[in-house]
Amino acid sequence: MKPQNGVFRKVSGKEEIAMDFERVNIKGGSAYEDVAGYSRIVKAGPFVYVSGTTSVTPEGTVYGEGDPYEQAKYIFNKLVGLLEENGVSREEVVKVNIFATKSSYNNEITRAYSEYFKESRPCCTWIGIKELNRPTQLVEIEMQAIVGARA
Repeated sequence: MKPQNGVFRKVSGKEEIAMDFERVNIKGGSAYEDVAGYSRIVKAGPFVYVSGTTSVTPEGTVYGEGDPYEQAKYIFNKLVGLLEENGVSREEVVKVNIFATKSSYNNEITRAYSEYFKESRPCCTWIGIKELNRPTQLVEIEMQAIVGARA
């Protein structure tokens, strides 16, 4: 069988498929990305990984303080915008992880989530956590997408 997007090679006497993907690191606008050494988004071939993101604005303030819906909507808008700017549609998102500091925020965060993903229905995991980087941050969201995997 001929492999797709790869080549056969021998490793330790066994044949395996080697996949060679171009890797693209994409910044999201945070100065901390350069300080810490991470990318907001990494695309490797058709695979797209989005770092956990909170509602910190470019000015360094927390958008939507005290409001989990506004924070989640800000984050989804930012991440979907960055994905689309880089050739990935929201319909290609296959996994969303949502971290919230209180389970009572779930209804409000779900309302924001549904505005972006109700039709495409990616996998979604809710994770309750004790705290985020700042006490005013209530929600953090990360995503994974596969280019070409539209619903």
